[in-house]
Amino acid sequence: MRFTLAVATALVFAGVPSPAQAAEPTHGPLGPFTAQLVIADECPFVVHELATFSGSVTVWYADDTTTPVRFNAAVVETDVFSANGKTLTTEPYHYSSRGSFDAAGQQTTAIDTGVVVKLKLPDGSMFVAAGRADILGGQTLLTPDVGTSGNVAGFCAALSP
Repeated sequence: MRFTLAVATALVFAGVPSPAQAAEPTHGPLGPFTAQLVIADECPFVVHELATFSGSVTVWYADDTTTPVRFNAAVVETDVFSANGKTLTTEPYHYSSRGSFDAAGQQTTAIDTGVVVKLKLPDGSMFVAAGRADILGGQTLLTPDVGTSGNVAGFCAALSP
């Protein structure tokens, strides 16, 4: 559901082949890999998320070094949310992720654009949230900074005790 600092760093250093020339961008597969997240700010209880990511990523490097400068990724994600002995599984959804790094290779930005969550709730309705999310800026995991938030109340009700 969004790249965290650790996930974005993993894409740059683990998921992409080494550049033949340091200044040339590299392009390669992304994942699949998983991340375990905790959502503590949307429902009146904690929700656990297991996110599975795959896709492709392009990384640009600083001149004459292997220090990343920025990346663009096309991501497909599927999530399993669980709380109170109940689970919800998303349909695969797509978004793009882009980020930048400072001269030391530390990530300074992470912006995801596209679908944030897509799943069918037990009542048959769809929970779809889409838009733009500033991942390093403290964006919540179920709602974008700009765009359409899904039925968070319905999501929480489906996982409530």
